[in-house]
Amino acid sequence: LSLYSHTEEGHWLEAEHAFITNVGFVSFILFGLLYYVVPLISNRELYSLKLAKYSFILLNIGLILMIVFTAVKGLSNVSYASTFNMLGGIILTLGYLIFGYNLLRSF
Repeated sequence: LSLYSHTEEGHWLEAEHAFITNVGFVSFILFGLLYYVVPLISNRELYSLKLAKYSFILLNIGLILMIVFTAVKGLSNVSYASTFNMLGGIILTLGYLIFGYNLLRSF
């Protein structure tokens, strides 16, 4: 079993694993922590719960698109996979920008 991870077949999900770990876990933990701590520090309410929801939705859609189409590109190398992967990255970036805007307006 340990030899399997050293073969080519054992590494085909490395990019998806990185997206899930860094964006899906680490970023969302930090977002939740900041959404909780910033209003406590600034003694003000969060600027917009609606923007927080939109940010969360966009981040999840972008993450899913990037995971799925990175896997599709790795498995079949179809031409449209890169386009949808980039679209996922753009949606992900938009979610990050909305999060940042919402957080900065909360100070």
